[in-house]
Amino acid sequence: MAGINGFGGQAHFLAYLSRILGRKVELPEPHAAGRLIDLVAVEQPPYPKVSAMVVRSRAGVMRVDLEKVPPPVLAQGRRVDATQAAAGPPRQMMLLPSEFRVHSLLMDKQVVDVQGAKVVRVNDVQLLIDQRGAFVVQVDVGVRGLLRRIGIEAPVTRLGRLLGWKTRENLISWKYIHPLTAPTETGNGPVRLSVSQQALQELHPGELADILEDLDRESRMAVVQQMSPETVAEVLEEVDETVGKSIVEELAPEVAADIVGEMEPAEAVDLLSELSQDHAERIMKHVEKDEAEDIRRLSSYAEGTAGSLMSTDFIAMPPETTALEAIDVLRKQACDVEAIYYVYVTDPAGHLLRVVSLRQIVTAKPTARLKEIGEDRLVSLHPDTPVREVAQLFEKFGFLFLPVLEKTDTGTPGRMLGVVGLQHALDEIREHFGQEG
Repeated sequence: MAGINGFGGQAHFLAYLSRILGRKVELPEPHAAGRLIDLVAVEQPPYPKVSAMVVRSRAGVMRVDLEKVPPPVLAQGRRVDATQAAAGPPRQMMLLPSEFRVHSLLMDKQVVDVQGAKVVRVNDVQLLIDQRGAFVVQVDVGVRGLLRRIGIEAPVTRLGRLLGWKTRENLISWKYIHPLTAPTETGNGPVRLSVSQQALQELHPGELADILEDLDRESRMAVVQQMSPETVAEVLEEVDETVGKSIVEELAPEVAADIVGEMEPAEAVDLLSELSQDHAERIMKHVEKDEAEDIRRLSSYAEGTAGSLMSTDFIAMPPETTALEAIDVLRKQACDVEAIYYVYVTDPAGHLLRVVSLRQIVTAKPTARLKEIGEDRLVSLHPDTPVREVAQLFEKFGFLFLPVLEKTDTGTPGRMLGVVGLQHALDEIREHFGQEG
């Protein structure tokens, strides 16, 4: 209790919503007694304050304001004496703009625990009660909260002591709970965050993908809407294909186009292939011209070939570039290009002359030119190179990326079209070999 800021000097006690709901509520005349089915709280820092009870009686559902009800009676005894309170008309349940229904908004709802990079479910709500009122202070996302709700917390806890294990509470402070969407008229909201929305952006795309896969459709879209197009693009490259498809189908074509434009072209092709042709075309109409051309070019290559795995993002430099100049270019483009480990030295027509690794550039003399370092013995692919051969070349030479060149009639290296990355190729390689048995 001492850990709940703002109540250090007050006499107070803690109660759980699950133990308050269902209590008999004595109402003022002429209303008959009813049952407490929810609490209404008003948003305020640092913790929401309970402002009313939601009571169901034979006359219907009504709001019972707590202005004249001493706060401790909420959690004391088996009934709540609200005979001095001002109850609203039967069946009238209204919320002010800053209010929400605690049970409806939180209980059984999903919470994105950003610190743990996972989705958890709210099993109970902890209230702090003193003479000033009742306050929503923490949510319980642990097993103990679930046991409490179904009425077996005490016997299971006693059994646990005998067996030597503990059922610990897993509480998240309200200070770290932030709604991703505004509550509806009934007080419902699809998902909330523990800690800030900024922290959501800082998670690894793989962690975000895991979170999205665990959320329901409405909650998933609420989280996606908080992300930048760049972040969504990275997540879609990690998430399950079915989930990725459902996300894109929910977005407006122009919004989806911004995301597709941020994806690796090969990943964008895979994603768009999951959609209907009409839907994919509606999105492609809004994709920037250069990105759209790359995507359409890659989609023309047969599945299971180097062309279908190719990325058109790579760093090419002329042979006269010095090592110092190359380092400056790499520094500027490091955030935008995945294939940062190699510089592809090309002539003015785009023909590949040699490949220089990042290590070779860093260890070379600053004045050394790229034509003087690196390898002129090229290991390369063609767009129609089968995936089996791609795998063999990666295994044999240990490169992280392999260049893809146009085929020429002369046998000399053709124009450079793109690169195939080992990491991106692994899934396709495994799938291809698996299908072949």
